Amino acid sequence: MNINMVILTKSSKFGQYCVAGIDCRTEKWVRLVSTDESTHGAITLGDLRFENGQYANLLDVINVRIIGSDNNPAQPENVIIDRDYYLGYVKTISIAEALELYKDSEPQFIFCNSSYCLDEETVPLLGRSLSLVVVKNLCFKQQVNDEDKPKTKLSFDYNGFSYSNMSVTDPRFYSVEDGTEFDEAVLVVSIGTPFRGNCYKFVAAIYPL
Repeated sequence: MNINMVILTKSSKFGQYCVAGIDCRTEKWVRLVSTDESTHGAITLGDLRFENGQYANLLDVINVRIIGSDNNPAQPENVIIDRDYYLGYVKTISIAEALELYKDSEPQFIFCNSSYCLDEETVPLLGRSLSLVVVKNLCFKQQVNDEDKPKTKLSFDYNGFSYSNMSVTDPRFYSVEDGTEFDEAVLVVSIGTPFRGNCYKFVAAIYPL
């Protein structure tokens, strides 16, 4: 089975990529995964290659062959790619066009609350793990975690609520200066797999407006 999708995330996942976007026909989210246990199902750079040797990027509309669903209750959008086929390039669109494609009612919260995590029992009840939202008053914070590794965190306002300390997995913003601010941006927020009883929300892509 082949689908056309617009790539909205190309974020970090176990040293490889988490690639997700909108199916152009159904206007629903899909997240590409592989059966490679060594990458924990993450997508490699080779998986993103076109036949001409170029690689798929954010906001590219691609044609991809998929095998079926990953059957992951926490991430129901997951579909398994067929790695025996190249991706097909269709076109590149703008983030404004992507927002038009994503016809979803604006939720009160980004996944149930204004926290950076949910308990893992709640997540399978949501029926999705990806969201595209327009937020305001963004502020980046550079931190060091318990393992002495740098982490980029983001705070922002959405629908009258403040969100803070949300981890950024968009590698384009890993080196952004501490305290950097944007008035408005489009975010892709993703829910990760369970970890110590919680599922954490990640800012998988940032498109300043």
